[in-house]
Amino acid sequence: MRRLVLTVAVLLGSVGLVAGQAPKPAVAAQPLRASSAKSFLRSDLESEAVRTRAAVRKNAAEQAKGHTADQLFADGVREAGSDPNAAVDDFGAAIATGRDDALVWLKLATVADAAADKVKDDDDRRTQLSDWAPAAAYISYQRATSRHDEAAALSALGAIYAKRENWRPALDSYLASLKAIDSPAVRSTYDALRQEHGFRITDYKIDSDAVSARVCFQFSESLAKARTDFSSYVAVGGSADAAVSTEEQQLCVEGLNHGQRYSITVRQGLPSSVEENLLKSADYDIYVRDRSQQVRFAGKSYVLPRVGPEGIPVVSVNTSKVDVQILRIGDRNLAPTIGSEDFLNQLYPYKLNSIANDAGTKVWSGSLDVEQRLNEDVTTAFPVLEAVGKMAPGVYVMQASPHSDVDDKEQSGPKPTQWFVVSDLGLTALSGENGVTAVVRSLATAEPMSGIELRLVAKNNEILSTKATDGGGAVRFDPGLVRGKGGNVPAVLVATNSDGDYNFLDLRQAPFDLTDRGVKGRPSPKGLDAFLFCERGVYRSGETVNLTALLRDPAGQAATGVPLTLVVKRPDGVEYKRIAIADGGMGGHSLVLPLLPSAASGTWRVEAYADPKGDSVGDTSFLVEDYLPERLSFELAVKDKALAPGEAARISTTSRFLYGAPGKNLELTGETTIQAADKPAWPALEGYQAGLTDEAFESVTTPLPEGAMTDAMGLATVTAPVPDVPATRPIAAKIVLRVGEPGGRAIERNLTLPILPRSALIGLKKTSGSLGEGGTATFEVIAVGRNGERIAKSGLRWSLYRLDNDYQWYSDGGHWNYERVKSSKRIADGRLDAAADAPAHVAAPVTFGQHRLELTSDDPALPPTSMTFDVGWSGDASSQTPDLLDVTLDKRDYAPGETMHTLVHARFAGKATLAIANGSVRTMQSVDLKLGDNSIDVPVGEDWGTGTYAVVLAHRPLDAASRRMPSRALGLGWFSIDASDRSLNVALDVPEKIRPRST
Repeated sequence: MRRLVLTVAVLLGSVGLVAGQAPKPAVAAQPLRASSAKSFLRSDLESEAVRTRAAVRKNAAEQAKGHTADQLFADGVREAGSDPNAAVDDFGAAIATGRDDALVWLKLATVADAAADKVKDDDDRRTQLSDWAPAAAYISYQRATSRHDEAAALSALGAIYAKRENWRPALDSYLASLKAIDSPAVRSTYDALRQEHGFRITDYKIDSDAVSARVCFQFSESLAKARTDFSSYVAVGGSADAAVSTEEQQLCVEGLNHGQRYSITVRQGLPSSVEENLLKSADYDIYVRDRSQQVRFAGKSYVLPRVGPEGIPVVSVNTSKVDVQILRIGDRNLAPTIGSEDFLNQLYPYKLNSIANDAGTKVWSGSLDVEQRLNEDVTTAFPVLEAVGKMAPGVYVMQASPHSDVDDKEQSGPKPTQWFVVSDLGLTALSGENGVTAVVRSLATAEPMSGIELRLVAKNNEILSTKATDGGGAVRFDPGLVRGKGGNVPAVLVATNSDGDYNFLDLRQAPFDLTDRGVKGRPSPKGLDAFLFCERGVYRSGETVNLTALLRDPAGQAATGVPLTLVVKRPDGVEYKRIAIADGGMGGHSLVLPLLPSAASGTWRVEAYADPKGDSVGDTSFLVEDYLPERLSFELAVKDKALAPGEAARISTTSRFLYGAPGKNLELTGETTIQAADKPAWPALEGYQAGLTDEAFESVTTPLPEGAMTDAMGLATVTAPVPDVPATRPIAAKIVLRVGEPGGRAIERNLTLPILPRSALIGLKKTSGSLGEGGTATFEVIAVGRNGERIAKSGLRWSLYRLDNDYQWYSDGGHWNYERVKSSKRIADGRLDAAADAPAHVAAPVTFGQHRLELTSDDPALPPTSMTFDVGWSGDASSQTPDLLDVTLDKRDYAPGETMHTLVHARFAGKATLAIANGSVRTMQSVDLKLGDNSIDVPVGEDWGTGTYAVVLAHRPLDAASRRMPSRALGLGWFSIDASDRSLNVALDVPEKIRPRST
């Protein structure tokens, strides 16, 4: 650290920052253009600079009286070496007197930093000086009018950060200084600092307990986010199969073998996200030890099919024997057990002892001989039925661990635990306003099972109802049974048959979260529903509020002849007025509510009651504020309607008070946000898409330089920086400007300027409307040159893909997780030539589901264009879960009596249940599923309401030959019925009202 501090001291002297010296640039000062935007931006210093300017002026206001700025500046220079604390006040007073240039702020930064070290007894002053130092250096940079001034301010900022061991900001500041002026002294300091604290490897870790070992290197900064081939920066001696993966600040070498040594070199030049590459290569001699002894279970599924499987799979590593014990918790303790936090989780030894001695009993203990293959996962089926014999009703707990001659009763961590029930009964329940509808299917065949006894059990273990399934394997429990309170709340659904088979479903578990499948909106009402609204959201005291209420029944139809009681409450919750309003026709109600001149400011609420003693059927709110209208007219004007990449935007502003006077000496602030554009910049592409519009783009925000003020005529020209951001789709700059009124309030205006692309573009427009199964998708294709004019382009290639999602499971630290694998299948392609005066055309047949059309060129300078589109009406296009079932409807709107065509794209063959549901289950039917596309036709009922969901639950049977367990998937689509008045169609929320659960 000492060498670094001395180097910094030499640097400060070289650029004239030592007290008493004038700046002595190593090169001639390079003036900045008025339109130059500052490239070095730090959001934390932006806000700190505002506070520092205000604090400096306030603290020095008294000292500034009676002195000129030059006198005060000279006093500060004289006292900087002997009394930096006093020099801070001198320079602050000079600023308060009117001197506001880069040099005075630079002097203030250096003396504030020096004074912070010398103030010992005043913590507040020391903290203040520590905050002022970097902020003042940043202000000096913002005030700089030459490259030399910028470099001096940034090098001072780097020195301040380095002194405080804030290495990354210090390096960034020094690098920005070098970009302004490449000073040898600054270069020397920067190189020394980067050598010790720049982008580097900070640690590495060997993960040898996984099936395939790996070593991961941790870096001090995030790695480059661009598409970089990091494998070229890693050399692995002793392995030809090693792979390289990266994530944030980590680089991992995968595929290493246990019990071997490797020589790994991370090569110089490996890129980071902070404009620094790895300075020198790093060599590592790695030894991957053998895996430790392990035992685990393959997953958290707790229903073991009675037919087919050989037992519960136990995964062992480097052990020849596994100790096992099995506990049973009886049927009478079922409800409290599955409602506890222990259910399905790994258990500590003391919990296992508690079950064995109190809540349950031990039914078997012993050891399981397993094959031992060095460092490999070995899966052995534990024969539950053979070990335990007849399975009595209840839930079972199996605990396993590597055999050891050492007594490990004092082990503190949880032991591998598998909860299970052996059964062929697969349960699914849908809870709605018409009760609980349950379906029982065979896990072995996925066929519906009739004659199965189902018991609805409450939290207090009381049996609420017992029923048997019908021929479709379904049973419905009345709504009154599910409305119990306290201990009578339904908790468990228990299924048994005459052969002693037994299974259960916890009704308190979280139901399927359907928000990832297109479900949205608000919870569906249980009865009458009132939609309340005002004509605006904010009022002054003394004004009149006009309220409107529309009353609808659960089906969305107008509830006529029903009076409403409207209760208005003040912000403090006190009732302000209660008025009964008669139906004005078609369920409409209106109220004229005058506010007193003394009405309290804040949020007022209005609640509607069909029954004044019942619950509210609707509410709304409005704000009462003594707000003032804008006093300024603030107008923006730009000469260029589009910007080149990296080009700053010059905006002319006019500020004028509404009474006519110009808004002079008003401060202007704002920011520029680079965001995805709604349309391309060139008029020739109007109506067309260009670039990879289906790829996400992260917005980038840059604050405007400070110090912009309006002149005596209220005019100002603001230069808004527009960073050059790489993008694969059209982007635009949204510029927000604010002018401050004398009272402190800001008036805001914004404009959006498209950013011109760097090259010619391919334009693509879909000309076909909504498509169904077997329809033909049609498109128009054009090419636009760099001048924005249509051009002829030959050799364009188009490819149409069908998109599918699949899921890959993996074990991470003993827990199973998954990642989505998107796949595409090319279903059509071709070549075309685009003329300058007429578009080319693409036409191809499509099927239900998601598709992507890609257009590329033989010219490598012409970027590709792609468009993603759906065929059919689907609510699950964004779903990213492995239990997804792709469900697509042929239309969004149906009339009663029409046939709804539902396409189900299944990833397995099996059985499916189609349920039509909104607030309750309207109808259900069971169908066969084949692998791939399936069509299910359903006639639309008269009593389905105005909007409902088609919910499809697919079940895959057990496959004993391939040792594949049964599974299920769920998907849905929403549609409206006879929706002539779309404004009254409120989507009903399935997760709140239809709550599917399944074993």
